Amino acid sequence: MKRQRQDGWLNPLHPLRQISLNFGQFGQTRPFSTDAHYLHRIAGVTLPTQPKRSAQLYWVLSRALYAIRIIELKNIPTEKKSAAISLAAAAWTPFANTSHYVIEQQNSVILCAWDSHVITNAQALADVAPDDLLVIPETALREYVAPSATTDNQLMLSKGLDGMVATVLSNAGKTRHVEAEQWWHATPSIAEWQNFQRSLGIASDKRTESLAPQNASWRKSPIGYLHGQKTSTTTLRERWVLAIVTWLLLIPTLWLANEWWQLYQLKTNAIAKLTATERELDATLGARGQAISGLDRATKIAALFSAPDNLAVFSLVNNVFAQITQAGTLQLTDWELRGPQLKMSLLAPNGNGPSATIIVKAFEKAQTLRDVEVNVDGSRTTITLKIVPTLAATATSTPPLGKAATEAANRVGK
Repeated sequence: MKRQRQDGWLNPLHPLRQISLNFGQFGQTRPFSTDAHYLHRIAGVTLPTQPKRSAQLYWVLSRALYAIRIIELKNIPTEKKSAAISLAAAAWTPFANTSHYVIEQQNSVILCAWDSHVITNAQALADVAPDDLLVIPETALREYVAPSATTDNQLMLSKGLDGMVATVLSNAGKTRHVEAEQWWHATPSIAEWQNFQRSLGIASDKRTESLAPQNASWRKSPIGYLHGQKTSTTTLRERWVLAIVTWLLLIPTLWLANEWWQLYQLKTNAIAKLTATERELDATLGARGQAISGLDRATKIAALFSAPDNLAVFSLVNNVFAQITQAGTLQLTDWELRGPQLKMSLLAPNGNGPSATIIVKAFEKAQTLRDVEVNVDGSRTTITLKIVPTLAATATSTPPLGKAATEAANRVGK
């Protein structure tokens, strides 16, 4: 997996970076110190004399313990560079058990290779756990700065942990890109230096004296990544900032999660109550509809079958006829009561009965009688009327006839 890292992802955040720089011991910008890390040289391993417990420990390899190859990627698309680096690493295995370290440049990569068994055995002798250390080649910690920028490519000879390192630096910016590199056990002779230049196609200088090595400063943090390793190379300050930001964001996140859960519970309870209320309402409306339907049917049945009592209706009719002066001249011949409809026939024996107008007015005065029709045909009078249902109950509940009403009924019936 590709993990490109130069100066850290906090650098663009200038305000936060300034705050972090002043944030106690974690914000201090510490230079790289060889006394705080393991240094693996030809002569052996130098243990850290001033280890920093809160910092990442490095297992720094001397340049003498690994080989270098520079691979050009100028004509390879960006999305295919990672695959090209993997293919180059797989094709170049100068040791039986080779580990690779990748240092990316603008148009090329520096591929470092070493024998992983040698490193493992050295760590075992130093009594350290490999998981606690990050193996870094010396090249990943060196910062080569050419003294001037007068030519396109400049040669630089610097002293390493072991021996001398000659580098060809490109003239592009303050920090040069490494175009080529050569290592010697000691300071190269004039002939070796000139042969190195000729092998690169560079015009050799005509020196007659030994070269004076220059200083190559240490970087504050290594660049590049161990090929195939997924371990993060973030700095300690960045890890602390990540931890603090994570905890600060965790509090409102938990609060929002709790609020969301309570809102979800309230919504769920409200939906359940609404569903139960709808069910109860449906049951109530269904019962109301059934009750209304039953009442309507009962009302129709009551109106159909609860006919008024004949004797009570006859008493009401007798009371009406009692108001007519000629009542004694009429004789009841027919009486037919069907439900609320009443039809009767009267006969005037002497042919001199009351007029139809008088009979209608008399019957209309009664509150229980409606739609009175009177037909006078000579001495015969036919009367039809309707008994209102509400009044029919009153007529039904009329008390039994007294002595006077019985005598009046007998008189009408004569």
